[in-house]
Formats: sequence, structure tokens, C-alpha cells
Amino acid sequence: MLPRALGIRALTLERVGSSPEAAMAFVRSMPSTDVSIEIKTAWHRNRNKRWTANDIYDIDALSLAAPYCDIVVTEKGCHHLLQAARVDQRMHTTILRGLDQLPNAIEQWTPRKAELFG
Repeated sequence: MLPRALGIRALTLERVGSSPEAAMAFVRSMPSTDVSIEIKTAWHRNRNKRWTANDIYDIDALSLAAPYCDIVVTEKGCHHLLQAARVDQRMHTTILRGLDQLPNAIEQWTPRKAELFG
């Protein structure tokens, strides 16, 4: 996909980044892509993980919610991997693992993203 997208724009990888590391930093600078990479990487490392069609929906939803919402509620497995990857801290998002935690999180909520990103 990347070579095709670069070709359409008459770009080379060297123009996007001076090294593979710089190119990866560029890609990961996009918040949704960063969260998507974190989830996919964690699940690919887990040899016991059996992928389902719903996993793609989870990745898509969390890739949008984690960087752009102030509070996200997800299930135990996704909560653990997002916390382990420090997505909550990097994206300034409160990530909960159950709806029972939501009322307290709402009471303690402050509009951090607006302050940080204007």
C-alpha cells in the first residue's frame, strides 16, 4: 500500500523519511495509526490470540476512540494492552475496563485534550 501511495504522489520513501526509523516515526505520529499499530503488534506477539472478524472492528474503534476521546471503556484484554503500551498517557485518555468505573471517571473528568491541543 505504501509504495502505491508514494507513487501516486511522485514521492520516494527517502523523501518521507531519511531512514526507516524516521519513516516509522512519521507514520506513528498519526494518533490513530499509532494506536492501531500498538494493538496489532500486541496481538501478533500473543501466540494464543485467535483472531476473529470482531477484532478488526475493535482495532478500528479503539484506534479512533483512544486518541480522540477523553474517556474510553473497553474490555479486559484491550484495556490491558492499551495500558501496557501507555496509550492512555500518550493520548491523554482515561481508559476504563468496565462501565462500572464510568460514573466516577466522569465526575473526575477535566477537559485535558482541549487544554493540551487547543
